[in-house]
Amino acid sequence: MAGIDTGDRVYHRPTGETWLVARVDGDRVYWCGYPFGGFGSLGDCQLEGRASEDERAKLLAKIASSRGRTGANIASWAKDRLEAIHD
Repeated sequence: MAGIDTGDRVYHRPTGETWLVARVDGDRVYWCGYPFGGFGSLGDCQLEGRASEDERAKLLAKIASSRGRTGANIASWAKDRLEAIHD
C-alpha cells in the first residue's frame, strides 16, 4: 500500500480530528485548513480515505494558488509537484 499523500483523509489520534492532507514531508503531515501550514506527526495519523488522482491534482492546484506567508512553502511545493505531473 502506498503512503499517505495530498488529498487523502487521515484520523489524527491526539486531537480526534479528521484532516484533509495538504502535504506529507518526512514524518510531518500538513493539513488543509486553519492555520494553513500546520502539521502533526505522521505516526499519529491513520488513513481513512484515499484521494483519486483527479481529486489530488485539483487540491494541488488549489494549494499552489494559495497566498500568505504561513503556507508559502507548501504552495511553492504544490506548484512544483503539479509542474512535474504535467511534464
